[in-house]
Amino acid sequence: MKYIFKICGGIILQIDRMLDYCRKEYKKSKFNECGDDVYIGTGCIFTEKNITLGNKVYIGARCVFQSTYGKIYIGNHIMFGPGVNIHGGNHKIREIGRLMDDVSLKQQGDDGIITIEDDCWIGANAVILSNVTIGKGSIIGSGSVVTKDVPPYSIYTGVNSVVIRPRFDIENQTKHIEKLKERYGDDI
Repeated sequence: MKYIFKICGGIILQIDRMLDYCRKEYKKSKFNECGDDVYIGTGCIFTEKNITLGNKVYIGARCVFQSTYGKIYIGNHIMFGPGVNIHGGNHKIREIGRLMDDVSLKQQGDDGIITIEDDCWIGANAVILSNVTIGKGSIIGSGSVVTKDVPPYSIYTGVNSVVIRPRFDIENQTKHIEKLKERYGDDI
């Protein structure tokens, strides 16, 4: 009997993996644009029609990227840890005489645009909110809440939205950018 469960379990596991692969490929086809070499972890939720993904994007498990009306632009060579949330919208909160949950979804809120430029790493459980640009080559620490623009090549961490230090000094940042251009051309 134990042998039968082992065989059945193996078959079920293979079917589950195939279904998971099909779900991920289907999600990729629904994005506004989706580059090459994009990995999507399990349990992710997206409003695909408003999201543009570049090339070589890794999205960890249980990420949520959503924006009803606004746009989310994700560049090339981006890594998202598990549980990252990108919320590109807000409710209309200034409707006099109306409850917030009574305002129709067809009435656009302040959704804005979120842009994550090339070569960024977004740590586990980070939250990125509306109207934010994360500059090229930046790192967002785990659990951070990003409410303001992050300059290029910065390390950003915390709930108080503070740039803690530049990733490189000016001289090394210039060298880094030159070497990237030599190696990858203008793709990055």
